[in-house]
Amino acid sequence: MSWEAATVMLFIVTLLIAVHSEYLVGSIHDVVTNYGLPESFIGVILLPIVGNAAEHLTAVTVAMKNKVDLAMGVAVGSSAQIALFVFPFTVCAGWVLDQPLTLAVQPMNALVLLMAVLVAMGKEKRKQVSSCISLH
Repeated sequence: MSWEAATVMLFIVTLLIAVHSEYLVGSIHDVVTNYGLPESFIGVILLPIVGNAAEHLTAVTVAMKNKVDLAMGVAVGSSAQIALFVFPFTVCAGWVLDQPLTLAVQPMNALVLLMAVLVAMGKEKRKQVSSCISLH
């Protein structure tokens, strides 16, 4: 595939994802009304699962092939990407759009995140991980 064709394909797929995302977010009110699910549950639990379905499928497939280290790497990498890019990006976007959003994380949540990452990464990277999290 040529560079131009790949660029056009990326643009088309990006538009399709944007349209589908709009429908997904637009249907949240109907789901809350019809099924009685709280909006916070949908926003915090269901939408991230749907958004990362490809990575979850990769992690499960690799784990079924008995490559648990790779599966853990995929899962932890996905979480790290969300924590280190999407969360701060959302705060900056809120600032630009004049919608206040802060990075105020409760101490217990930060401690649980730190412990989960330390357990998942192994002994050799614990010092590096703790320094990255403390900087964040």
